[in-house]
Amino acid sequence: MAVTVVSKESLVPVLALEYLHLADATVLLAGAGPYLKVYSESRHLLARSEVLPYRRIHGICQAPPTIFQQRDSILVIVFGQKSFRLLTIGHLNDSKIRICLLTEVVELSDWILDVCWLVYGGPDSYEIAVLNAHNSVTTYTQCRAEGSTQSSHCNEVNCIIYSGCLVGSTRSDLVVASGTVFNHILLWNLLELSIMKEDTTCNSDVTFRMKTRLTLVGHEGVIFSLRFSDDLTRLVSVSDDRTIRIWNLPHAWTIAERALHSSCSLVLYGHTARVWDALLLPQGIVSVGEDGTMRVWNQEGRCVDVIEGHGGRSVWCLAVDKEKNVVATGGSDCCIQLFQLALHYNQDSRPGICIPQRGGFGKPSTPKSVLLCGGFLLCLTNHGMLCSLRTRDAMEVTSPQWQVLYFGPQSSGYSDPQSSDPQSSGCSDPQSSGCSDSQSSGCSDSQSSDPQSSGCSETLSSGDPSSSGSGYYLMALSSCGRMLALGSSEGFVMVVSVSALSEGRLAVKHSWKAHHVRVFSVTWASGSSHPLLLTCGAEGEMACWRVELVRESPFAVQCATRLLLPACRHRWITCATVVPVCLSSDFPRPPDHPTPPDPP
Repeated sequence: MAVTVVSKESLVPVLALEYLHLADATVLLAGAGPYLKVYSESRHLLARSEVLPYRRIHGICQAPPTIFQQRDSILVIVFGQKSFRLLTIGHLNDSKIRICLLTEVVELSDWILDVCWLVYGGPDSYEIAVLNAHNSVTTYTQCRAEGSTQSSHCNEVNCIIYSGCLVGSTRSDLVVASGTVFNHILLWNLLELSIMKEDTTCNSDVTFRMKTRLTLVGHEGVIFSLRFSDDLTRLVSVSDDRTIRIWNLPHAWTIAERALHSSCSLVLYGHTARVWDALLLPQGIVSVGEDGTMRVWNQEGRCVDVIEGHGGRSVWCLAVDKEKNVVATGGSDCCIQLFQLALHYNQDSRPGICIPQRGGFGKPSTPKSVLLCGGFLLCLTNHGMLCSLRTRDAMEVTSPQWQVLYFGPQSSGYSDPQSSDPQSSGCSDPQSSGCSDSQSSGCSDSQSSDPQSSGCSETLSSGDPSSSGSGYYLMALSSCGRMLALGSSEGFVMVVSVSALSEGRLAVKHSWKAHHVRVFSVTWASGSSHPLLLTCGAEGEMACWRVELVRESPFAVQCATRLLLPACRHRWITCATVVPVCLSSDFPRPPDHPTPPDPP
């Protein structure tokens, strides 16, 4: 059961959470906009301070006991955007919490992704390691009144990174994980830096280039979060590709002489949108994402619970009180919610249903579209394979058997439309590329069942993506439940009849070239007397197709019209309906109002 801690107290999303132990109590720190808030275990607000004015707090990091050890106070770094600040949180004489700001806001020249406390020299000296967005780590030494900076860069890939993680207590054992825009994870450390720094003075600025120790490849989108296990043997990563991946790291990878590669040991599917954060726990994994859910996974990768909260809005961050198995989540609804994990891990869960795998591909088959059709579950994979499974078997059989209905070749140019932009697809304007409207293309409004008599050249160029090395990756079921439409990354559309699903086959099918490039959406319009299929291509081009299933021929497909959607970032549709419009003189009109008199 979720408990709301903050209910619209502020109008900014909660982007950072951290559990800290202060004296004999546990407090929850939350970053909402520029404000740092401290909550008690009883969910009461204890303190509030504007730590980073005109900025947003993205992370909170507590100093370890080796650097700052006091019973009634803790030392914390709060960072966000390009700034960070040091402060202490402690008890006053009347048992109230006080936030004491130790430094001014430190402004850097690059975006901060993570920070880490490092032991340096005596008890009053320490270093702060800062991971920047250009895949570099800068250490700030507080050994004298004038601190010093040493910057180290990963020379394997000099690029922008979207996420990162720092783990370590000293400069010699500091480990860096970087999630690049190339969908790779780079692991490196500052081992050479600690050796080369022996002859340098404390107040000098030195720059070093480092080498990558380990490269992790597998994600199909940018990486949003990286987290190590406590023993550095595993790493969890979340990505724009809606997956959570667990990596088993090789032994002694931090001192390897050459770059190593490691394969992913576990891939978790379940989130219906981008995944923002995940944590590795002794019992399993907890993840949150853009779909407004928190998902709990066991060690085998099975989703044992899906918890909806935050009003269905994006859940940005999470923190875990490991002693009490309580998870705190912060979302776009400006609220914090608490969940008890002990109940969820004890729930029984059915094993996940594995889809069929076919050899000859560099990547495993993953579901791209799933829907229910009568008593069957239909799944379309990233390799263009259409499979069916009885829903009764999915619920009762331990290892249900899929029926492969259609298998197209691998799509060489596949790109998820949710993570790509039609403007960058390289397609010119439909008016200049031959994708004209209904008047210029000769598509009449006649109800002829013969596509060749419609005069529309698009319906005559029938074919299959197999000739161009493409596969289908979009799927939509008609409102009548008799026809299934599929769209490919090469502009092909295929309509099939699902009347023979019980026999493990497709009754009839018909495919044609609908767009010059990728099909971005396939939608059946509801409320129409005749089945109306809407497909969207590049540059906002939308084609309307009348589709009829007749006995004499497999399908009668006719292009009704082509339209251009309004200019926007994602120029395709997700749903459509036909609304009848009455144009006769009997159309009801509003009552006439008397003309107001002229003013005097």
